[in-house]
Amino acid sequence: MIKDFRFIFILFLVSIASHAQDSVPVTDRLYRNLSPVVRFSSATTYNPGAKVYTLQPDLSDLGIVYEKQTGDAGLTQTGTAFDDYVLKAESYARKGKHHLWGKASYAKTHTDNIKWNESSDYYTIYPYVFADSTGGDNLTGERYDFMGGYAQNRGQIAWGISLDYRALMEYRSVDPRPNNNTSNLVFHTGLNRKISGKYAVGGGFFLRKYKQANAIEFSNSLGRKSSLHHMTGLGSDAFLFANNETASLFNGKGYGANVQLLPINGNDVSATLAWEHFSCEKQLNINQNLGLSSIDEGKYIAEITYLKQTGKHTLGAKAEATYTDRRGTEGKFTKNENNEYVKISSETQYKNQRTDASLTFIYQHRDSKTSWHTMPCISYYNTNESHKATSRRMNVCRMGLGIQQGMAHAIKKHLIDVEANLGYVQNLSKRVELTGLAEEKGIFKFLMHDYDYLSSNAFSAGLSVRFDYALPQRGIAVYIKGIWNYRKYKKADSDFLGAQLGAAF
Repeated sequence: MIKDFRFIFILFLVSIASHAQDSVPVTDRLYRNLSPVVRFSSATTYNPGAKVYTLQPDLSDLGIVYEKQTGDAGLTQTGTAFDDYVLKAESYARKGKHHLWGKASYAKTHTDNIKWNESSDYYTIYPYVFADSTGGDNLTGERYDFMGGYAQNRGQIAWGISLDYRALMEYRSVDPRPNNNTSNLVFHTGLNRKISGKYAVGGGFFLRKYKQANAIEFSNSLGRKSSLHHMTGLGSDAFLFANNETASLFNGKGYGANVQLLPINGNDVSATLAWEHFSCEKQLNINQNLGLSSIDEGKYIAEITYLKQTGKHTLGAKAEATYTDRRGTEGKFTKNENNEYVKISSETQYKNQRTDASLTFIYQHRDSKTSWHTMPCISYYNTNESHKATSRRMNVCRMGLGIQQGMAHAIKKHLIDVEANLGYVQNLSKRVELTGLAEEKGIFKFLMHDYDYLSSNAFSAGLSVRFDYALPQRGIAVYIKGIWNYRKYKKADSDFLGAQLGAAF
């Protein structure tokens, strides 16, 4: 059923594209769309009604993507190596006051070097993942993503809605064998009103529903070497349920709101203030359906963007800041005379408070044939993670500097686009206390790997090259794109390679 829906949705997108042909040649629209100025502001992420004020041209894309990463740089519980195959389709069309857009993709994924986690969507449900002490390679996944949106500009008023759905299935065919099924549904809406000839004010809200069924099996249960754990943060676990409960269910929900100041021509000042809340309960999938633990997270977001175009020149700056406060509550249980689990209390044990901030500048020079840009950036990251019952904590603070430069050049009706980036991260402070863990234990080693990864100075470099070939008199360009990224840490590194083949129209 999901596969049928996938193909129906892709055909729907293609039909949008076929009826949204722009009189502007496809390479001219690509030339505009590949500019980083088009996506410099994140306003439409929070408010779909803001789509009516963007500089995005009508464009559709069908593509095949291959991505591969090797190395050991990354969090232990998310894996550090992968190779993915992706089929994707996306389209944006504008007809007078109507704006319609959508995306659909299918990905076949393989992830390696995973330890102490057999759950999916780590960043959604952490620290309450289901883990075994062995871990493994070749975690296979199938991911389906569908998104559609509509906005309407009615002069003084503009509004929009969008719906985003993701389904993920992950499994492994050798012991230990997780079998995970997740779904994530998000609805956004936004409303804006002009307050002058240059600006509009607006706002919106979103609703989210999340679910994951997570189970693990062993084909050779008698000879297995793994121990099973319901992790609770910084190496702690719900020891009463270790090795005897092999399935769990995550039920989550989210909501949030935002207010915005928006430039109606895509330039000048835009500002967004947003608040998001997410909660998720982990239940043991047994007859009693016990609520083992729960997450409560609040996120506060601010972004101010300035863009100014004068002739062939565009100058801009963007300041972003996010503060995330995640709390984890754990239940305490005992067994009664009928050998049933009974919750006797619950208490907030886990905290993770994180601050992210960045300041990005952009300069672009653009004429009819050639465009080049430079984007320097400075970023700040600080995280304070702690677990009360075990008296463990991990604090990391770091600062990063980076620059991205790119050039697009039209060759007759064809187009070449090249981008390069360099970055450096400097640790400012770090501290770790892993009370009660012996250094020879595997769980201590995985925590120290993550600590070294997060607190190490790091260097990064990347390059991407894209060539679009316009087919004669067909309004279609076929393209090929190659991507390379490299990251080097004190004790780890990673290489990423990507290739894309597709058509734009």
